[in-house]
Amino acid sequence: MNAFFELIAIAQGRRDSFPEPLSEERWKEVTLTAFKQSLGGVLAEAFYDRLPAEQFPSHQVFMAWMCMQKQVALDNHILDERSAEVYRIFREAGFDCCILKGQAVARFYPKPEERQSGDVDIWVDGDRDKILAFLRERWEVENVVYHHAEVRMFEKTEVEVHFMPSWMYNPRINRRLQKWFEDRKAAQFANMLEESGFAAPTAEFDAVFSMVHVYRHLLEEGVGLRQVMDYYYILHQLDEAARKEAFDTLCSLRMRRFAGALMYVEEEVFGLERALMACPSDEKAGKFLLEEIMTAGNFGQFDPRYARTAGEGRLKRFLRKMWRQMHFVAQYPSEVLWFPGYRLWQFIWRKIKKYD
Repeated sequence: MNAFFELIAIAQGRRDSFPEPLSEERWKEVTLTAFKQSLGGVLAEAFYDRLPAEQFPSHQVFMAWMCMQKQVALDNHILDERSAEVYRIFREAGFDCCILKGQAVARFYPKPEERQSGDVDIWVDGDRDKILAFLRERWEVENVVYHHAEVRMFEKTEVEVHFMPSWMYNPRINRRLQKWFEDRKAAQFANMLEESGFAAPTAEFDAVFSMVHVYRHLLEEGVGLRQVMDYYYILHQLDEAARKEAFDTLCSLRMRRFAGALMYVEEEVFGLERALMACPSDEKAGKFLLEEIMTAGNFGQFDPRYARTAGEGRLKRFLRKMWRQMHFVAQYPSEVLWFPGYRLWQFIWRKIKKYD
């Protein structure tokens, strides 16, 4: 078994130790992989009453892990406060809303403070132009696209205001997805987490939304194991009926193959029990997905194949993204083949709306 995957098993309590001690070089490789996959916080658990002392890395590497874990906890504390503050701002302005992803899904972890945080994502209900007018009166708004806008509400914390949780390239499937969101939004806005100070989606909602989110990251830029671990803990919140309902919905969104691939990764990397799977695993599609995850890292930041270049213009950016899409066309044709049409529509739509 890959030493990095063995460390995950140790951190989860599924293994007691490595089959044999790792060399200093291997420890550095494992540490770098944890950094790339944004799992440093949760994997540091391996050092607490789990990994035998004789299998510890050097003091230098060990301290790097401890510092990483402390930083993750500090970042989470800040993001928790920011999430509650952003939620309060919108509620006081009369908008129904809820926090998505990061700080919302962290509550499903055994130790939420160990999940590596990102930015604040909030789903705000209402007319897009009215929401944007509210934002622009108070803050700098950047990069307005179909599903969200980036807002500079804080100096060091990124905020994404979502008009909808996610989207699809395929227009017919996207309409189906948006109707699914619309039909369930009231329950999400009402799911208040009093201890956190904000509303968040239910696990049943996240069973669909979070998989769509992973799918979007895979196709758009690259996805890491952090989002896959999120889904692992979401599945642990569901009963059999909820898992079946989620899978039926995902099939209606033409995501059956991706769902099977993700279940393979959940089992291979995190040891997910088959009884908790949303559907049977697909080994062939799963191996392809796992290779992509390990190559690209979190948000595809470490993928050398599709790296951005300095001064990249719109055409070059489109061609780079188009080249990336072609890599997935055999796996997910019903979505990928709609990419050029979606990008053209998005370009025209933004010009008409004057969002550029």
